Amino acid sequence: MIIAANKADIAPPENLERLKSTGHPVIATSAEYELALRRASKANLVSYIPGSGAFEVTDKSKLNASQLAALDKMSSWLKVHTSTGVQSILEDVVFKVLDLMVVYPVEDEHKWADKQGRILPDAYLMRRGSNARDLAFKVHSDLGDNFIRAIDGRTHMVIGHDHVLKPGDVIKIVAKA
Repeated sequence: MIIAANKADIAPPENLERLKSTGHPVIATSAEYELALRRASKANLVSYIPGSGAFEVTDKSKLNASQLAALDKMSSWLKVHTSTGVQSILEDVVFKVLDLMVVYPVEDEHKWADKQGRILPDAYLMRRGSNARDLAFKVHSDLGDNFIRAIDGRTHMVIGHDHVLKPGDVIKIVAKA
């Protein structure tokens, strides 16, 4: 279990310390700050990458005094906590608690692209220990039912249905038409 201590931006510090004494991992989060920063980024008011520990105001003249004060408060909080915690909690739950990994199915194992030429167009979360056929079924049941082989996009070697996938694998599935 991981505890997402949301509203840590307004909670008394002793609350966070009490949660930490439970023995479970605790991540201080502020979903409100994350949402505000994402909205401000979408409006081109700040430059912010979700999960990062800082942001940059792009044009102060577009902001009023209370918006600047709010951004200053968020910046101070980020300096102490290194991020809003939202991305961290999601990554910890997906990769540690659920023990999932990211695998990339592609149609062109040389260019790592789909039919339209988009590079790494899809990413699938797979359980550790999943094999190439599991990925084929995840993409589409017809691919799994008609699976012939797979090709590792990094090594360009043919791999069988029982080949255990690794995090970050780029895999082409070959199936009967």
